[in-house]
Amino acid sequence: RRGAVLLFKGAVLWTPAALFWVSLAWGLPFLDLRSDEEIQEDENEVRRLERFFDVERLPEAEYLVEWHAKEEALAQIVEKLLRSQRFLDCMLPGAYNGASAPDQASFAGSAGRGSASAA
Repeated sequence: RRGAVLLFKGAVLWTPAALFWVSLAWGLPFLDLRSDEEIQEDENEVRRLERFFDVERLPEAEYLVEWHAKEEALAQIVEKLLRSQRFLDCMLPGAYNGASAPDQASFAGSAGRGSASAA
């Protein structure tokens, strides 16, 4: 009886678990429930990100280093924007429609200075 339980556990529990972890370690999908369309979308997204970060033509050694550096720089830019109260105010719906007179004057003044200095 004990041998049957051990055999059953090995067949039902340990073998699939071992196959899963080995496939995960080798990078081979053991169980991929995504459809072909979802896999294609994921590949397209990776290609878009490679073009965005301009790393698609780099050798493998430089690829990840450059990708990480650019991703970190982008994250810092986004973080800085999200800490900016003026940016957050501009993101509110109707931010420019309901702007108060001082806000409109400051926008008009800065636009006027920019055009006057260009002339």
